[in-house]
Amino acid sequence: MGPDPYLELSPHVLAPGGNVYSTYPIKHGGYMVLSGTSMSCPYVAGAIALLKEARPNLTVSEIDEILSVTAKPLVSPATGSVEHPYKGGAGLINIYDAIKSRVTIDPPRISIKNTTQGAVAGFAGMSLGDTRWTTCTIMLTNTDKSNDMRVSIGNTGSASLSMYFRNGSIAYMPLTFGGNNWPVEPENTLPTIQVFDTPNVPAGQTQEYTMAIIAPKALNNTDKLFFGGTVDFKLQWGNETTTSIYSVPYAGLNGDYTKLDVLAPLDSGYPMLSDIDGNPLDPAKLVVGEVLVYVQFSMAIPSHLGIVQLVNSTNDAVGYIPGGYMDYVPHTCPTCSPPVLQFELGRTIFTDEGLTNSVQAPAGKYHIHAAFLRPLGDEGNSDDFQVWDSQAFTIA
Repeated sequence: MGPDPYLELSPHVLAPGGNVYSTYPIKHGGYMVLSGTSMSCPYVAGAIALLKEARPNLTVSEIDEILSVTAKPLVSPATGSVEHPYKGGAGLINIYDAIKSRVTIDPPRISIKNTTQGAVAGFAGMSLGDTRWTTCTIMLTNTDKSNDMRVSIGNTGSASLSMYFRNGSIAYMPLTFGGNNWPVEPENTLPTIQVFDTPNVPAGQTQEYTMAIIAPKALNNTDKLFFGGTVDFKLQWGNETTTSIYSVPYAGLNGDYTKLDVLAPLDSGYPMLSDIDGNPLDPAKLVVGEVLVYVQFSMAIPSHLGIVQLVNSTNDAVGYIPGGYMDYVPHTCPTCSPPVLQFELGRTIFTDEGLTNSVQAPAGKYHIHAAFLRPLGDEGNSDDFQVWDSQAFTIA
């Protein structure tokens, strides 16, 4: 499930992939019931082939958009609401509606990376108090050259998700807002939208629609919850009475994603200096060179730059420890591979980011200085890094 490290909405769409009766090597019977992306990917590939056969001039981005906005959001059996876009994307692809579509929608999905409080920009007199919001603009192009397109806009909210327990400790499986974790009134648990205007779209023309996406009123900023749903466009052409529904999924953090810590909370036991078995070591009693020592981190969120340096008693960085310069640092968890981020600590250090020029650190007092870039951060801004410094230890 999503999102990706940049908080871009993922997955885009769903396709059948469970208990599919599929071909199999003849020597093993020829057919078998299988599950996984090896089943859903061929389904999508076949759908795209049908779409390209019917509309051969479509580009890759247009195919992506059409499959997304014509997909049908699925209802979660656990919550009764539409699956959160981080789980279900835009929904189950519907190739018939994709082929017959007469509208293009840009963007086909909305990734919310920051929300604001107070007066809503562009909506005179509208203020939401402590409830957070963001605005976006979606463009609809009526590709029917003969009929005007009538537009009505609605919203379907999903139950919010969190990767943290309410006490702040990390949860390695997503938690759903409401129920025992967050007992609140149901009407306050789903996001809403406010649309400025809904003009019709003349034949062959494009129209912009600006709207405010409003986080659920019950959300607390400290709970680090990700809300989501779909903006639903209900469209009719000319004198037709049939309504076609196209959906744009949206999702994001109720807060500022750029301020989240990338390291797991300290009550996780990390970062730490450990022995070969993962047991914590007391830096004050530690002599590197007498025992094998490791530096361990638990990553709550992936980071696009990680730096782990050895710093001497005068607070000068003398070099990177082995593996201590990383262009990308993955998320870790007890069931992940690896479960923690681990570096061996010794006298060998590197003076360059490529970790090719090695030297030996002189005997003395040192500590570890680690810095990990926060989500969407600027590598040139030290304030965009989460920093950890160990206690001092001795290298013999």
